Amino acid sequence: MARPKKKPAHDAEKIMKELMAAVVECYDETGELKLTAKEFGMSALKIKKLLITAGAYSNEISDEVNDLYAAGKTVAEIQKLTGLGKSSVNGYLPYTKAVYKPEELSLNAERINMFRSRQQAVRRLATDMSEEKLWDAVVAFQNVLLLYRFGIIEVPEKIAAKMQLIRPNPKKK
Repeated sequence: MARPKKKPAHDAEKIMKELMAAVVECYDETGELKLTAKEFGMSALKIKKLLITAGAYSNEISDEVNDLYAAGKTVAEIQKLTGLGKSSVNGYLPYTKAVYKPEELSLNAERINMFRSRQQAVRRLATDMSEEKLWDAVVAFQNVLLLYRFGIIEVPEKIAAKMQLIRPNPKKK
């Protein structure tokens, strides 16, 4: 039996479609990439790529790049034919996966963010052993089950018993 999803309502494709629709609507109103980018807090390049994916933006270069790609040319071949760099060619191609940094993060993206914030808290503590930095690190690790090792970390007796680190005292009641 499969494990239940932690975020069953997360649908990256639906989120991408909603974002593209909103970006297209805003671009139609403003007519400018930079204003649309400012509205959404994204770069103009990301907005352009979203619009290309939605079919709402094209120019001579994007049409040429997409025609070559549709004809089966690789990015390297398109680079040679157009004289564009790899990043430029990729910028004119539509997205094939979900957009990076949507408003609703995937479970994996949340895990990565949590890992990075914990790393940052530990680095700050290592450079400045103050009480404030210690508490920042404690808060960063507040929901982490720490393993008892070499007597350094104290684990509450109930948790330790569940983890079979110590046996509960039968005399206590």
